[in-house]
Amino acid sequence: MLPRRLKRGNLLRIPVIYIRGKQAFSKKEGIMTFLGKPTDVARDFAENGRKLIHIIDLDSKGRSPNFDVYDSLTCIMNIQIECSNEGFAKKLVDIKSRVVVKLPSNFSFDDFSENERLMVGQIDCNYSGSMDGVHDLVIENADDEAIKKFLKSKKRLIIRKKDFEKLKSENKKKIWGLLEQ
Repeated sequence: MLPRRLKRGNLLRIPVIYIRGKQAFSKKEGIMTFLGKPTDVARDFAENGRKLIHIIDLDSKGRSPNFDVYDSLTCIMNIQIECSNEGFAKKLVDIKSRVVVKLPSNFSFDDFSENERLMVGQIDCNYSGSMDGVHDLVIENADDEAIKKFLKSKKRLIIRKKDFEKLKSENKKKIWGLLEQ
């Protein structure tokens, strides 16, 4: 499991990878770069001290032909996968993967209450809806005002590296995780 609390100043750095055809890729400035087998990539990340990988499945259409890859990855390290389908989310939670769901979700989180720590909400900085049922928040287009606003939710905040660089130093200290993309 993920560490409950990081020491102050220790930001969880979360690499972002894309999965297509059971292979791992990175993306920079819109260009996809082949990384290799996802299990090899995860081992490299783990050896370099990474604790969590954020995954975007390019093959997913409500369910994924890459599920066996995710099952293998959970034996190596913690993973979180962007998902929009309740059935697939349940399967991911069953293998103890974190599930990233855009809010507001198109399904209820009632069936996930026992596994709320594995549920991550993905929101835009202007989001004003419910955040019930998720433990952490990925904030898109985060700015200082959004950090102040969403800290009140008592959720751990995850933002993208490009947004982190724009924050005031006092707000940088309040971020739990940084998506490295």
